[in-house]
Amino acid sequence: MKKHLSVFFKLLFAAFAFAMFPVRSAAQLYVVDNNFPDSIEAYVIQTAKDTGKAYRGNTAFKLALGDTVRVKELMASDSLYAVIVKDGNTYCMFKKYLILSEDNPEGTVDVLGADRDMSNHKWAAKFFATFTPYLFVILLLLVAIIIPSLKRPALYVLPAAMLLVSAIEMAAWLVMGSNTFWWCDPDRYGFFGSLLRVVPFVVLVACQLFSVLLYKNLLEEYVKEGQRLSFMPLLISVGATIPVVIVVAIILAVCGLNSIRDGVCIAAFLITLIVGIAYSSYRNVKALGKSLGGLFSIFLIVYAIGAVIAIYGLMVLGAIVGCFFALSLLGSSNGGGGSSSSSSRIYYDNAGNGHYFSGDRDRANERIRERQ
Repeated sequence: MKKHLSVFFKLLFAAFAFAMFPVRSAAQLYVVDNNFPDSIEAYVIQTAKDTGKAYRGNTAFKLALGDTVRVKELMASDSLYAVIVKDGNTYCMFKKYLILSEDNPEGTVDVLGADRDMSNHKWAAKFFATFTPYLFVILLLLVAIIIPSLKRPALYVLPAAMLLVSAIEMAAWLVMGSNTFWWCDPDRYGFFGSLLRVVPFVVLVACQLFSVLLYKNLLEEYVKEGQRLSFMPLLISVGATIPVVIVVAIILAVCGLNSIRDGVCIAAFLITLIVGIAYSSYRNVKALGKSLGGLFSIFLIVYAIGAVIAIYGLMVLGAIVGCFFALSLLGSSNGGGGSSSSSSRIYYDNAGNGHYFSGDRDRANERIRERQ
């Protein structure tokens, strides 16, 4: 009797423990989520014959944002991927595109650690991954170009419009980083598609840079006799910020001072910008008085910040499009003159060797890791 009671209580305790503490190894539900409105690829899992390790193969299918998948575990050989189950078969996909579903039982452990605080899951990143903020920028720049015809209201509307433009640009950069210019990405739209988007961006940057001349013309009639407005020092400092940072970074690298590189580069950037702003502001207050001179100084600060971001974005896009064009030409020359080879993408492994397919690159990286 005691033996039977002992077995009964053990079974009861096991049932209670199972109910209170979910089994961590069980598959869990995750939602496909990302800030860009694209489908997400799931890949075939292949096994290396020589090592037996699993690696990502070719694309098996695509999942729409909002789809729910059942995740089995992290891929043991590469923790960037999650192993998912579909129709009884296992596949893998990047774990960064998954967040734990609220349909899981309470207490379910997030084995991926892909919480909603990751940048691509935040509402701000999703907002800046749409055209909405950039349409606002276009409208504000149109206002900045048109409003000078109204004279007096333009003294306040033009700086306010440029303040909002700069605020949107700064917020986008803080949230998205280099992905701020996703709408010109050759990987997403191809070379010619991205080129068509770069052209209007150049026009918008030109309008933003031209706004300082419009505002200067509005203020000319308020300039005191014998004085003149000053904005050239500001333009020089804006144009010098990026070259100064590059030179400082190179000097620090040559001197082996990489540990302080970021701080020194930020300081060099700010000092270069502040010198131009301070000198122009001092001259403009003398020319216009404290009220209008101060307003023009605020405008110059806002203008400078937005101009630097816009110019940097233009440089980044120019470099991306240039590299993509060079790679396309390289692919065309290596492809025997085929008409489709100019639009092919080259995937480089960790040793710098090019591959025409991402699966070939991943298998090469696996072999490189094994040798190391």
